[in-house]
Amino acid sequence: MPEIRKAGTRPQSLRSLCNSTTAQTFPGGASRHLAIAWRHRPPEGQSGPEPQGSQRFLVGNQPTGLCSQGCQAIVDTGTYVLAVPQQYMNSFLQATGAEVSQYGDFVVNCNSIQSMPTITFVISGSPLPLPPSAYVLNNNGYCTLGIEATYLPSPSGQPLWTLGDVFLKEYYTIYDMGNNRMGFALSV
Repeated sequence: MPEIRKAGTRPQSLRSLCNSTTAQTFPGGASRHLAIAWRHRPPEGQSGPEPQGSQRFLVGNQPTGLCSQGCQAIVDTGTYVLAVPQQYMNSFLQATGAEVSQYGDFVVNCNSIQSMPTITFVISGSPLPLPPSAYVLNNNGYCTLGIEATYLPSPSGQPLWTLGDVFLKEYYTIYDMGNNRMGFALSV
């Protein structure tokens, strides 16, 4: 994206992504009828895919204490799952009731998806809820969590989440390269 901006080949520096089962990108950004809540603007002097600050992480609308000292999150269209900081993995599995299978999958009962908690990321003060229908993957009656552990720290040393397709299928995402910010709107 920075190369496109430098080349001056685009009249606007907006790019958006609706990553559903029929993923689409829209040069020039979103429809003017779509309400976009801007979630991030990096500090002066930063550019590129810098991590976003996450102040809180909620499970079922209850604060977890995870990220109480701050976390970072990267939005990544090249990652299919939600990558959870490894130090939070046990808490995450316990909150969702998942068990580790003999194959290393995080398995849940397909009949209990509706009763599983919504997980919410609070990024730049704005809650971004992720219902269990988004983070549970149903493969012909074999249900697993669409998560994996990550061992990568953020540049600041804080725990780092990767918000992959599991997250992006729930949110229409718009990238404003000209103003170094991104926004999310609930996909419909």
